[in-house]
Amino acid sequence: MMLRAALLIVALVFSSASIAQQRYAVPGHGTLVLPVPAAWRAADKPLQNPPAIALVMLPATDDSFNLQLTAIWLGPAKRADLTPQAIRDRVQASSRELLSSSVEGEAKLVELRGTEALGYYYSLTDRETKNTAGDYKYIAQGMATVGEVLVIFTFLHRELETAAKQQALQMLADAAYVKGAPAAEQPK
Repeated sequence: MMLRAALLIVALVFSSASIAQQRYAVPGHGTLVLPVPAAWRAADKPLQNPPAIALVMLPATDDSFNLQLTAIWLGPAKRADLTPQAIRDRVQASSRELLSSSVEGEAKLVELRGTEALGYYYSLTDRETKNTAGDYKYIAQGMATVGEVLVIFTFLHRELETAAKQQALQMLADAAYVKGAPAAEQPK
């Protein structure tokens, strides 16, 4: 029992040390803050119209997963229309587009919730993939509001049970939005 407790403490210390708070500017509208695993590579591209930041995150040394996300700033009127039910409906509609090529007969929606994040995602298995090169067998896809931004994400992966998927979902749940100075003016 003592050994388990010690291992749990070591794992918690190691996992918190391997996360870095990264800041990504949403042009003219603040910063998306993500707790990104230190071993992941990230490339970001600011978009002007609409104000958004597009990100691609990959593992350090291979292509076992590919996380693509876009955080789009929403004005007050659009934010008001984007209720939890509206997000759920949009994610459900997006899942229907993939069901014809998936192993699953239906997409089970899962809530994604954090201090600021609220949204939904689903996971599906592609029945026709070769699962090599840029072709992935598994997908988790969804959207969540985080402060004044809507985050739309796609997580592609090769193994059904991968820690990276859970890390990605936790990162999205723990996302934050900061009004004010863009990330370019702040240390990354």
